Amino acid sequence: MDTSRGDQPTPDTTPSPPTEAAAAPAAPAGTRSRDRVSGLVMGALGAAAIVHLAGLEASGLTGDPGPRMIPGIAAVGLVLTGLALLLRPEPVTVASPGAAPPGDDNRRLTAQLLLIIVGYVALLTVAGYFIATPLFILAGFWLLSRPGEKILVPAAVTAAVVTAGVGLIFAVGLDIVLPEGMF
Repeated sequence: MDTSRGDQPTPDTTPSPPTEAAAAPAAPAGTRSRDRVSGLVMGALGAAAIVHLAGLEASGLTGDPGPRMIPGIAAVGLVLTGLALLLRPEPVTVASPGAAPPGDDNRRLTAQLLLIIVGYVALLTVAGYFIATPLFILAGFWLLSRPGEKILVPAAVTAAVVTAGVGLIFAVGLDIVLPEGMF
């Protein structure tokens, strides 16, 4: 209370700093039900793909993974992601007073991520895997990092390691030729 103007106390109008719990945005209404529906759909698509892939003939060549391997990995990923969405606990968030709903930020971030992916696909044909992929990973790190925490060196190291590791797995382990680009 401020009593500098006389004998009547006036309320202090200095806002108190928000606590971490108060700073977290509230989840939009219906988010959990949409997550569960998405989880069911993803799990069902993955399960259907696994059933379909079981009917494909295996490759007769020794050491050849055949046409089922990559789609099978994606199908298992769909099932696991669907289960994660179904079994994820309810988030506990407390909205700060006057906080804007997170919907607009999510739409903008989704649009930016889609632009990065489209740019990556376009750059693959021009510059090749070993140039486009680290740039894609760096752009993703930059976009998804918090303001004030954009650390270039760890992101660059991660981009180099992931690019080299995935490139090695595809080129040596799977004997798949990666895009070389025009250069």
